[in-house]
Formats: sequence, structure tokens, C-alpha cells
Amino acid sequence: NFIAQLNKPRRNLPSYLKKMVGEALRLGICLLSYGNTQAQNRLITDYGTAIQNSEIGQHFFLALKMLIRSMKDNFQAPKPDKHLKQDTIFMLLFLQNLCEGQNAKAQNFLRFQSMANVSINILDEVSR
Repeated sequence: NFIAQLNKPRRNLPSYLKKMVGEALRLGICLLSYGNTQAQNRLITDYGTAIQNSEIGQHFFLALKMLIRSMKDNFQAPKPDKHLKQDTIFMLLFLQNLCEGQNAKAQNFLRFQSMANVSINILDEVSR
């Protein structure tokens, strides 16, 4: 199960998952670059649809929360994973691009997902 894999320490993730995370973040950065409000709003709309149609949509923000925590743990490790350092940069750029352009809808989406059973404040997770 994908969520169970993300809950493992990053070093123990299968290589295909490590690569997938980085590639997905880079794609998101490209799509959202320069405060692209159309892409920001589409992401929010598609997330709402995904929640209604699949369990993957329900777990997206939980997976994101686990990934953020894993990234924080990596920086405290005696020998940090260099790929995870890159993913951390990509994660922060992705979140930055999602918030750019003063799009209050996108910023609030990172704080509260009204369509989800459990809402996760991603901005709070990053700032802890």
C-alpha cells in the first residue's frame, strides 16, 4: 500500500517510489510556476474530484504530511539522504508555487481541505 510505504523511513523506500516523488514534485513546480492561478485552481478542483472517486485522493495530504516529517527527520540524521535533500527543495518549491500570486483559495486549501474526511494543515507541518 502506497501510504504504508511512505510511512517507512525514507531510506527504506523502494527506489521507484523515491524517484516518483521527486518527478511528481518537479512536474507540479512546472505547472504551478509564476503563480499560475489557473493551474492552482485546477489542482484544487481535481483534488476534490479525486477525494470523491478514490481512496488515493483521501490520502494525498496524509502522504504529504508524512513526507514532510520524513524530510525533517532526514536533516537531523547523522548521514542525511542526498536524494531526500533534493526532494525537500522540490517540496518547498512546489508549496511556494502553489501559494504564489496571492491566490487565497490555494493558500487556504493548504490549511484546510473542506472536502476531506480529515483536514491536514500543510503550512503548519512545514513551519513546525
